[in-house]
Order: sequence, then C-alpha cells, then structure tokens
Amino acid sequence: MSWIDAVPALAATVVWFLAPGVLTSYALGLRGLAAWTVAPAFSTATLAVSAVVFGKLGIAWSTESAGIAAIVPAAVILLVRLVLRRGFSPAVQPDSRKVRLAGWLGLLPAVLIGLYIIVRGFRTPGTMSQTYDAVFHYNALRWVLESGEASSLTLGGFGATFYPGAWHDITSLVVLSSNASLTVAANMASGVIAVLVWPLACLFLSRQVFGPAIPALAITGTVSVSFAAFPWGLLNFGVLWPNALGFALVPIGVGAGLSILGLTTQDTLNRTAAWGLLITSVLATGFAQPNTTFSLAALLLLPACQALLSWMRGQHRAGRTVRGLLGGAAAVALAVGVWVFVHSLPMVTGIKDFPWAPYTSVAGAVGEVLLNATNGREALWWISAAVVAGMFFAFRDRSTLWLPPAHMATAVLFVMTAAIQSSTTHIFTGFWYNDSYRLAAMVPITGVLLAVYGVTGVAVKLRERVNLQELPIRMRNTRLASAPALTGVLGALLLVVVATGYQEEFVDDINGTYNKPANVQATLVDPAERAFYSRIDDIVPEDAVVANNPWDGSAMLWALTGTHVLFPHLSQSGSTEAQGYLAEHLNEASNNPKVCRLVHRLDVRYVINGTFRFWLDDNRIDNYPGLTNLRMNPGFELVEQQGRMELYRITACDPELASHTPEPRNGT
Repeated sequence: MSWIDAVPALAATVVWFLAPGVLTSYALGLRGLAAWTVAPAFSTATLAVSAVVFGKLGIAWSTESAGIAAIVPAAVILLVRLVLRRGFSPAVQPDSRKVRLAGWLGLLPAVLIGLYIIVRGFRTPGTMSQTYDAVFHYNALRWVLESGEASSLTLGGFGATFYPGAWHDITSLVVLSSNASLTVAANMASGVIAVLVWPLACLFLSRQVFGPAIPALAITGTVSVSFAAFPWGLLNFGVLWPNALGFALVPIGVGAGLSILGLTTQDTLNRTAAWGLLITSVLATGFAQPNTTFSLAALLLLPACQALLSWMRGQHRAGRTVRGLLGGAAAVALAVGVWVFVHSLPMVTGIKDFPWAPYTSVAGAVGEVLLNATNGREALWWISAAVVAGMFFAFRDRSTLWLPPAHMATAVLFVMTAAIQSSTTHIFTGFWYNDSYRLAAMVPITGVLLAVYGVTGVAVKLRERVNLQELPIRMRNTRLASAPALTGVLGALLLVVVATGYQEEFVDDINGTYNKPANVQATLVDPAERAFYSRIDDIVPEDAVVANNPWDGSAMLWALTGTHVLFPHLSQSGSTEAQGYLAEHLNEASNNPKVCRLVHRLDVRYVINGTFRFWLDDNRIDNYPGLTNLRMNPGFELVEQQGRMELYRITACDPELASHTPEPRNGT
C-alpha cells in the first residue's frame, strides 16, 4: 500500500479528531485559534463517553451512531444557551487576524517535519508495530469491529473489564470510515496524534500563557515536535498509543486550569468554557489513559499553589488574615484527602508497585533531563539550551512563576524512576507504573513552554543590546531590528536544527520498533508470516478458533486476518480455566476426553505453530506445552506448512476427520 492510498484513512483520522470537537467549541462560543486547538479534547471525550453509553444501551458502535453522538454535545449546549440566554456568559472576543495567522503558519513546519518523520519512520502505511503492547491494541481494535462494542467499561479482556478505550474508539472509526486495515488505521491515528493533535494542544497552552504574542505563537509548532521523549518516544516504547493520546491532550487541560486559576495572559476562554474544557479534558485523558489524568493534576498543582498563595496575600492585605489562613488550611486538607483517596483506589493500588529496575545513576538521570536525552537518547543541545534560558525568564515573570517548579517536579519524578525505584518513590511515581518512559514523555509538556519563552526571551535581550547606531540608517527604524524579527531568526535557526539534525534521530526511534529485519530476535511477525496468515484465513472457517502459542507471533492472526485465536494476547491473564487446560494438554486430545470436551465447547478446530523470535528470554513462552510436538501425537492433521510454520486440524475429537488424512499443502 502506498502513502497515496492511505490518504482516505489519514483524512478520516483528522476528521474524527477535529470535527466533533469543533462543533462543541463553536457551540460554546469559542472562535479562531481557541475553537480549533481545543477540538481534540472535545472530540475524544465525546466519542469515548458515547461508546460507554452505547454499550449500556446495546447500540452498536458504527460511523452512523458515532456521527450522531458527535453532534449531541453541541446541540445540548446550544439549547442551554437558548433557554438561559442572559445567564450564559458571553464568548471571548477572538484573536486578531495577525495573531491567528501567526499560530496557523507556525503549525505548518510542525506538520511538515512531523509528516516527514512519520513517513520515514513507518516506511509504509501498513507497517506493524513489533511490540508487546501492540498485540493487545491491534486485537482490541478487532474486538471493537467484530462485536460493535467499544465501551471502555468492557474493553479489557475483550468484553470483560475496564480498559481506557478512547484511542481504540477513534481508530476503529477510521477503519469503518475508510475501509483501511487495522495496521494502517493505527499508524494514521498515532501519526495524527503526534503531528496534529499535540502541536494544536501546545499552541493552545502557549496562547494561554503568552497571550496573543505573535513571536511565541509563531514558533510553538516547531518547538512542539523538537523533543524526542514526546511525541516520538511513545511511538517506539510499548507501544503506548493510548498514553500518547492522553499526553497529547494534557496541555489543553492545563490551559483550561490556568484560566480558572487566573494565571493566563489575555485569556481566550470565558469562565463557562474554561470549566467545561477542564472537565472535558479530565474525561478525555481518563478515557485515553488515566495516568495522563494524573499528569494533568500534577502539572496544575504548582499553578494552584501559586494562585492560593496570591489569594491568601490578598486576604491578608485586606485585613482578613484569619480567613486567608483558614482557606489555605482547607485547601491543603482537601488536597491531602484527595491524595489519600486516590491512593486507595484499586486502579492505583494495582499498579503503584509495578517493578522496573533503575538503569542509571541519579547524576546520570539529571543530566538526561537537562539535555532532553532521557532513556539513553542522544542529547538535544539546542532545544535544551532554550529550555534552560526559558527557566531564567519564567522565574522573573510573576504570571509564569509556577512553570519552572512544575518542570523541575516532572524532572524529579523521572529521576525517581530512572535512578532510584524504591517503595518511597513508588508513592509518587506509582500513578505512571513507575515507568521512566511515561514520565520522560511528560517533561516536554512544560518543556515546550520553557523553550518558547527561552527563544523569545533571548530575542528581547538581544534587541535590548543592539546598538542601533551601528546599524545602517535604513535598518534603524525598521522591523528588521525588532524583537519579533529576532525571534523569527532564532526560530528559523531552531527549525533548521530540527529539520537537519534532530529529525533523523526521531525517524530512527520509530524505525527501531516498526521495521525490524526479518529473522532477527524481537520480531513478532515478519512478511513471510503475514503471507502465511493470509493463506490460513482462506482455510479456517469463520466460526472456528485456532489454538496458538501467542509468543510465536500467532496472537496477531486475529488482528491481521480476522481468524479467531485461542490466545489473542501475550499474557494469559484473564484466560479461562478451559483455555489454560488446553494450553497444557491439547496434544493429549487422542486419549484425554476432557480435552475434546473443551475443544468442542470453545470451538477450537485448528492449531498453529509459528516461529519464535520475540522476547526469547521471557519464560511465559513455555506456558503452552500442550501445543508442542503435534506431529508426533495422533489426532492432528497437517493441512498447511511454510518452513517452520504449520497449521494442523484437530481430528482426534471428530471421528469422521480422524479417518481422513490428505496430503498437506506446502507453501513457498
């Protein structure tokens, strides 16, 4: 499949991420940059919540049902505005044309650079991620498409338990809208998150922090795609597609929170829109991946402290010191209570002691954060210098005083996971599975703002130091000597650095996960195996299940072809007792009546043996002894073979088949 062929899937992805949200934004009264930059949060929350509601009502998940759901929030908001009329706060005046133009043109380099990285990193639109988590995500997509059930309440275990499904909801709609394959749709979704959703969210937050400052808005797009840890890092590690969606939406929630706290510059939201957007962001990040909701809360903690201290000082100056102290104490008590409550939630207790070994020293981890070289990546010197400069300028500005401490707090969380890992650090890092990659991806959220401040701040300082008398007369009173012009020059230099220096590293980051040479260790499914699976799909009836050891790559048989497998994920957690028994005893079918009873109950009629090259040192590979030595056991008929890959039909449990032994086909 060529990239031209993937355009319909790409277009469908953009539409589902933006269209529902734009309708809601305009209904709320937002216009211009504000309406479009926050749209992904509204879209994600709308579709994820709709999937849950449809699941409860028994309504199938489809483009038609999702399309109707997409217009409901806007219709409700407009109805409320019509009923309340004067009671509904007016919309904020949109930015000027120049400000909007600066923001949109500033996004163009981000989109172009991002598309280059995506195309080079994936190589082809349908390239499959060769990672542990990708197996679950691909098969979860297949479950949604086959069952018509997209609710996050039942996605875990495919119809059993909670799993945040926003990414799967949107990606499944891409498949349904464009008829793209699962791998193409997954790549388009993850690409749009990195290239469009994340830069839009950063642009919104930049607008909230810096106001209608043309220089800052013009370079935000370029800066947003200049960090390795995010958005590019999560296309390599995991692969953590739901996490990537959640992190991409966090800046929108932070911008809404700053509006409520009164820490914005010429706010682009009214009070109603700010509260609505914050609640929406909590829903969107929660249904994308709850640990990104904790990221949103953590990043708003420092601004909230700054706003609280400012309020307490105001109370003291007004002669209401006791009221200020009581209010502050109540806020602290509420925060502690929420902290204790959240730590008691089963969702948190189940992950807060997740084991990860430290991989570096404290000094090494600190150095990685300073150089934006987390998890052993190459140092990004220029963007790191901009971040450090931005911390200097942000400390001198009361409205951004919270920003450096928030960035440093995120850095500390990363250091805890990368270099320490103890029961004490798990109290703070357990929300993110104690995972350094997830916390590294959180650093660029504040890093983008600091880098933008660094570039614009340096430009202002340079302007202050320019001796106009030394310039040619024709330049002294022109815009060429202005701070915005100098910002443009520095931004252009940064663009050159990203386009010529950083982007190849980002491409390699993606390539390492998606394009593994055939026959190397850590390859889950290679082209030969995909071809073999296609032939199997023509042999196995639609209602039959294929027994499999998922570690040989066959877990992907369902996702890639629609042929059902007994074990669709690499972990046996959630497997039934019957599945576990067959994993251990299926090869005893000819002399074990219990095996045949379970075979009939689960409709298992075939067994597949594939190649083992994925995580060979993981002992879970050995949890399927009942699927071995089939050629040496009676009751299994070889019907398809290609090299070491084999497909057997189970004849031991069917007397008619047991007497029929045709020659197997041998694929080439």
